[in-house]
Amino acid sequence: MSVSLPLFATGSVQGELLAIPESEELPVAGQCAQPVARIVLEQSNSHLDHFFDYLVPPELDQQAQPGVAVEVPFGPQRLQGWIWERSQTSSLKLSKLRPIRRVISDLELVPATSRTLIDRLSQRLGCDRASLLRLAMPARNGKVEKEVKAQEVDFEVWQRYDAAAWNSYELGQSLLLALVQGKGPRCSWQPLPGQLNTGVLAAVQAVLTAGRAAMIVAPNARKANDLAQFLSQALGKEPVLTLTSEMKPSARYRVFVKALLGQTRIVVGTRAAAWLPLKNLGLAVLVDDEDSSLIEAHHPYVHARTVLATRAMSESIGLIVASYSCSVQSASWVHQGWMQRVAAPRAVLRAQVAQVNVQDLLDVEREGDSGRSRIPSLAHRFVRTALAQGPVLVQVARGGYAPMLACQDCREVARCPHCNGPLQLGQGARLSCRYCGRPQSAFRCTNCGSGLLRMVKVGSIRTAEELGRSLPGVNVLISGASASHGVIDSVDESPRLVVATPGAEPVARGGYSGVLLLDGAATSQRAELGSGAKALRHWSNAVALVRPGGRAMLVGDPEPVSAQALLRWDQFGYAMRDLQERQQLHLPPAWRCVRFDGLRTDVGQCLDQTAGILLDLGQAECLGPVSIETEQPGLGPYCGLLRVPLNLGAQLAQAVRQMRVERSAKGMRNVRVQFDPPQLW
Repeated sequence: MSVSLPLFATGSVQGELLAIPESEELPVAGQCAQPVARIVLEQSNSHLDHFFDYLVPPELDQQAQPGVAVEVPFGPQRLQGWIWERSQTSSLKLSKLRPIRRVISDLELVPATSRTLIDRLSQRLGCDRASLLRLAMPARNGKVEKEVKAQEVDFEVWQRYDAAAWNSYELGQSLLLALVQGKGPRCSWQPLPGQLNTGVLAAVQAVLTAGRAAMIVAPNARKANDLAQFLSQALGKEPVLTLTSEMKPSARYRVFVKALLGQTRIVVGTRAAAWLPLKNLGLAVLVDDEDSSLIEAHHPYVHARTVLATRAMSESIGLIVASYSCSVQSASWVHQGWMQRVAAPRAVLRAQVAQVNVQDLLDVEREGDSGRSRIPSLAHRFVRTALAQGPVLVQVARGGYAPMLACQDCREVARCPHCNGPLQLGQGARLSCRYCGRPQSAFRCTNCGSGLLRMVKVGSIRTAEELGRSLPGVNVLISGASASHGVIDSVDESPRLVVATPGAEPVARGGYSGVLLLDGAATSQRAELGSGAKALRHWSNAVALVRPGGRAMLVGDPEPVSAQALLRWDQFGYAMRDLQERQQLHLPPAWRCVRFDGLRTDVGQCLDQTAGILLDLGQAECLGPVSIETEQPGLGPYCGLLRVPLNLGAQLAQAVRQMRVERSAKGMRNVRVQFDPPQLW
């Protein structure tokens, strides 16, 4: 086995490398042409994230090829690993090389494209390869392997694609032509309302015409299944596979093996689909890239957008980032010239996008006391008018009935006496804790002793109840995780009210006649990075569900800049303005940033060690550690930030990697590390 990576010393100068001489590679006289296998082990210790040299027995020479999973001895243990490469040389003598015990699967489970992807992401994120392999590799199933290998698939030869679907967009035809020619164009695409599926279909057809494959990554299973069903119906005999977290492990592995063996050319799925080793991949489409569900919940917390962008560079494939809004990361890529922007001209937008009205101060003054209520009278008039034409969507910021309560007298937040979590009010005046779920028979304020409560935040169920009372005889549906029936996929064209939280809006047949956007301040004026952009994305996705000629209304004192961007349908302009502000404030993606979470001492050590390695650069900025309060698991109780200019991002990742190697080798406590986090504090 080869020696471990060099550690840096913690003497008077942090980051000073130990003077370890380079290991000399010597020829190994084995019984195979390349008797040495360099293996990545299935373990997450950073100081063991390097190649281990093993001897390939002659009887395994044909099977033990790069990308294959093997079992090897590691001290007294037996570990699984993946052969990364074969070689004729090693830093160890032949007598020191231990042989591979067995080949677990003769399939090249980690092909060359996947190995390159993992190597590049490991360098970018300063993490170990094993953590990335756990995200890329589903649980193996030998029975599924045998069944899939026995199958044969014949594909239809495609010679047509719907070029008219992209006629409304500047550079649209150039994009399709590049895909047909087998090139790898990259673009940020803002589809017109109702044209996302047809545009994706035309791009997929263009790739099939070139004889290549395509993958579509959606933020959730509902959207992925909808896209897969649409593509399957439109493409006829062409097989379209789906990959979502709701599927059984055996079904997920079946999709993986089919993609690996080239038995499918189209896969639609959630974030896990971004890792699929799809053979002869020509195009990747990412839908609604700013959705937080596209970020992995486990270390190293990589975004599907980062995975696909890395694949676009390493595999020379096309990349389309499709969104009714525009993320600041996409705007940054367009600004750098790495990606083109594809959108419809203003004249086409004005004809296709619903007219948006935003409640302003004049409306509030004109309406009097009603104008200051959560659902003002002009919103009621808007809903009544729109209901005469068809279904109306009402988007609210929160689910539930009353998700947050406070003392009526002193305004102190009502909390659970058992776990100190916030209290919530359900239907039927049921009082319970949002954290532990314990029911509360009575409330007594710990600050003033009052037993009276007031609703601080109103949810979708309470909103539907209020609208149902003001509009008797109108059918009211609730769509969301907190609703008794969950998320509704679609509704018909009959007049009705649909109250939904962001991301849970059902699609109306023929489109909604109107959309009412409530709680403008609650969604756009939160004290967090990107709250305005997040609100604009939620609003844009809802307005995109309105039929041509329909209308939308935004109320609730929204943040003015994001509200004006919605009014003008200028999401890209908002993202560019956001990018300029982040450049001035040294925030991602204008700067590269890494966040550490853990105990105060550990966070401080990580900041000091990493900043010490970057000392010579002179441009690293260190913030923290500071105490934070958060409901998100894994974060806190202290966090710290380290940021550098964009051109020094590689050095930052290398410094973080060295810091983690040292802490792992010394057995120090783990610290949560995330690059370019969506939340800074």
